[in-house]
Amino acid sequence: MNRGKIVIVLMLVVGVGLASFAWWHRWRRSQTVLANWGSEAADAIRTGEKVELFRIGQTNRMAGAEAEEITIGNQTYLLFDRRDITNSAGLIHARHHLLHEQGFAWDAGDADDEPTWDFVLRFTKGQSVATMALDFSGQRARLLERDREVSMAPISQALQKFILDIMATGASGTAIPEEDQE
Repeated sequence: MNRGKIVIVLMLVVGVGLASFAWWHRWRRSQTVLANWGSEAADAIRTGEKVELFRIGQTNRMAGAEAEEITIGNQTYLLFDRRDITNSAGLIHARHHLLHEQGFAWDAGDADDEPTWDFVLRFTKGQSVATMALDFSGQRARLLERDREVSMAPISQALQKFILDIMATGASGTAIPEEDQE
């Protein structure tokens, strides 16, 4: 065998080895997310064809407005101000952060204070639904279908900015009247 063939074979072996390591490393890092969110919810978050954003309240401040009830832990809340954000700018980045292991402090433990849930993101893919409640003051996220809560401190600020930008301009790009903003 001449030197050229040896170099080519060596390059192929090194390439396959590095690709295998990269695949293994990415797979290993996704295991925490899958263990907490579950594969069905992770798939809905990643590729859901419909994404909705809701405000959360304990009372229907908008008399006569249609509101959906939701239970988070043992507390019932109302979801209102529904927005379809499926095609919103930045959603692809938000999906990535919600599925990235480093987006959360998985070992942070439970917070001492009672959560003040601000928003709900609902990802729907066929029959699969992933509903995530967000508490920005406590920097927590809770996946309702699996009743899993985790600290979202690493991504809290960026996710809050993304959501507040949508609420300020509306999912369709139209401004919300000032009296409706909080």
